Amino acid sequence: MFNKESSLYYIKSRFPEKSEKFYNEKVAEEEIAFKADEYKRKRLEEYPDLQECIHAILDDDLTALQAKRKLIKDKYPKP
Repeated sequence: MFNKESSLYYIKSRFPEKSEKFYNEKVAEEEIAFKADEYKRKRLEEYPDLQECIHAILDDDLTALQAKRKLIKDKYPKP
């Protein structure tokens, strides 16, 4: 979740002598970047965990694993 207050605090700590306009522009840029990566966060929530991947490798079931990953990628496409 994007938090404007935290982002503003961080930017002000990195650039202590800039204008409010600068800070607001940087926060807006960070918010845009955060929203652009939403598909990545959603994919990670649904991808198979490491244990499931290891079992697929050991059980020679990579085709099913790749099919599951493709469904998730199709559900949350890159913008």
